Amino acid sequence: MKRTMTVVLALMVACTMALVACGGKGSAKADTPTATFEKYADYIKKGDFAKAVDILEGSNEATKEQKEFIVALMQEASKENGGVTSYEVLNEEISEDGMTAKIKVKYTWGNGKTKETTEKLVKTENGWACKL
Repeated sequence: MKRTMTVVLALMVACTMALVACGGKGSAKADTPTATFEKYADYIKKGDFAKAVDILEGSNEATKEQKEFIVALMQEASKENGGVTSYEVLNEEISEDGMTAKIKVKYTWGNGKTKETTEKLVKTENGWACKL
């Protein structure tokens, strides 16, 4: 049960990282759901979980302890699965109102397993952010 929860939390964290990466900074091209997700996923792949957490929706309001907790969950999930070795964005779907998006992504873990999942993003006043 604990292992299942860890995997679920790891996937949630991965999704969240993808959505918050851009944060509205940089060029207009960089402020897309896919670009934000890729920034988030790159941080996860590098093991820089603190920067990945900063891309999550609501990270500006989170306490230091809350951020540290999420980082710890990410680290545990990454260690358990051998880390993310690669990812591939399969599809991007932006809602009609332009305020939410879904990114279909395929993760490859260090233990050789792959997982396709849909990451959710939300547009904030600062740009796109990953949703938990």
